[in-house]
Amino acid sequence: MSGARPHAGEPPARLYEAILHLRRLGHQVRKHENGARQHVLDGAVVSEAMLMELAMTRFRRTARAKAM
Repeated sequence: MSGARPHAGEPPARLYEAILHLRRLGHQVRKHENGARQHVLDGAVVSEAMLMELAMTRFRRTARAKAM
């Protein structure tokens, strides 16, 4: 694990993939009304960086569970 944290400068394709991954897991994700790099995840306002972090955490957890 590299330990690198996502930041607001992530390529749009990676953010899109993260949103799709979270939606596949049953989360509701949409763009926030003010649009300034914020989204609404299950009713809570979160940043793009937080979406990326959560998606990667969930992805790793899913991969670990399948490996067992």
